[in-house]
Amino acid sequence: MTRIYACPHCEGVLNPGNRIILRAQHKAARGLVLLSPKPGNYDVVLPAGFSVKAKDTVDFGCPLCGHDLTSKRDPKFAEVAFHKGEKGGLVAFSRVFGQHSTYFVTEKKVKSYGKHAEPEPVNFFGAGPED
Repeated sequence: MTRIYACPHCEGVLNPGNRIILRAQHKAARGLVLLSPKPGNYDVVLPAGFSVKAKDTVDFGCPLCGHDLTSKRDPKFAEVAFHKGEKGGLVAFSRVFGQHSTYFVTEKKVKSYGKHAEPEPVNFFGAGPED
């Protein structure tokens, strides 16, 4: 069964084929980028003229409704929804080019991918520290 990625705002499907399609912007460069849907695979297809280098922060948006995908929980990340069968949640991934950290967040757990992912990720559940 294929994992479906969607905009958390309009719920439009972001991976109609074998890549996730997102709107991206860095400074004056704008375009559609293609990301791998496989967790831990950081291959990206950038449009001609989209110049970005390691440590540059990229703004991501939905290509369908234009909604900004920056995480409200941690602005260093972008977020999209996912579902696979009955299971679902959100995927948070680094907005910093070359920073390989992705988190799949469900109601019950957070699973991390990438060489820069923290073993104890940021609190994507929204709960404060325990007293």
